[in-house]
Amino acid sequence: MTDVQGGRTAPGEMARIDRRRLVGRSLVALVLVVVAIVLIGPRGQQGVPLDPRSTGPLGTRGILEVMDRLGVPATVEGGVPGPDDGVVLLIADDLTDAQHEALGSWVDEGGRLVLTDPLSVLAPDVVGLTSIAFTEPTIEPACDDPMVAGVDRVAVAGASVMAPGPGASACFPRNGGHWMVRTPTGAGEVITLGGAFTLTNELLGQADTAVLLANLLTPDRGGLRVLRPDRPPGDATLTDLLPDQVGLALLQLPLAWLALVWWRARRHGQPVPEASPVRVEAAETTIAVGNLLQRADRVVDAAAIVRAHVRRELTRRLGLSDAVTADPQVLVEVVASRTDLDPATLTRLLAGPLPTDDDGLVRFTAAAVRTVGNTRQRRSADPLDGSTSPSPSSTPHVEPSGARSRE
Repeated sequence: MTDVQGGRTAPGEMARIDRRRLVGRSLVALVLVVVAIVLIGPRGQQGVPLDPRSTGPLGTRGILEVMDRLGVPATVEGGVPGPDDGVVLLIADDLTDAQHEALGSWVDEGGRLVLTDPLSVLAPDVVGLTSIAFTEPTIEPACDDPMVAGVDRVAVAGASVMAPGPGASACFPRNGGHWMVRTPTGAGEVITLGGAFTLTNELLGQADTAVLLANLLTPDRGGLRVLRPDRPPGDATLTDLLPDQVGLALLQLPLAWLALVWWRARRHGQPVPEASPVRVEAAETTIAVGNLLQRADRVVDAAAIVRAHVRRELTRRLGLSDAVTADPQVLVEVVASRTDLDPATLTRLLAGPLPTDDDGLVRFTAAAVRTVGNTRQRRSADPLDGSTSPSPSSTPHVEPSGARSRE
């Protein structure tokens, strides 16, 4: 082995030098990445969901720009509405009791309050949701209210349906309730929508959503105020004043350090092979497929998917073979003989014509859900009770040909 005095470096010393160089280069690269993120990171703030200042998919800046193009001045501020405010939009009800009382007095004097928080104390009772079979199809008004003039369908997401109170009118019925309820209060009115996501930039351009919102938010007098809760100045923190890219850069520092430690850590032994987990179809995928079929007006394709699901469930629960499920009529006869299900309903679900409109698809899906949920195989006869009828699922005995002649 050579040493330093001989003009050469020992192998151990070389390893330490290489390790220090690697750590130094990694830290320099990390600093450069952080600086690049700060300098070229996104400047525009997306904001929080339902924020009137946010231009992101879940922001509500788009509806304010639509109202501005229609010549309706809109402001986003707190406080009590005044005589210059014709319509007040309350997206999320975080108001205090005193603010509720002041807002109610303003409505009684002739103001119009558009409320998109169905859980507010000012909203009617919630009785259900707008979703159908894990999907969120658009919804029809089905009423003669002048506020829905020119509106055929409205996009909803994660919304609720409500029960109108005495003297109130309602539109957009679904699942035993209504998505929009219009309640007169004094000289004014409160119009409650079943969810605030209809206001978002993502849903604003779908169906006639923008038309409905423009009708609701256009005042007969004055302007539009988007009401937000008053925030005391002392509640502002240092993080509120920092740009978004600074927070992202600070967050990446510990993550990068953990990644470096993991990369340099010693791992003993060979990798252990593991079987890949079974991939389960996500509910978001099902919802996305349903939305795509609804937008493309492919009602028949959606009904075919429901029919295929019913066929798979009946086959699995009754243990049927492929030869039985190949012919729909044979499948109907076998299922009817082994269960107490209605043969006419089975024929409509498995062999009848598919629905071609939304109402027919809703009825078809409801019948499919009931049929699958009520599928119970009929219990075979018990020989101990004296019954001689064979089990519906048993195979009858057939004697070989020629046996009778040999006897």
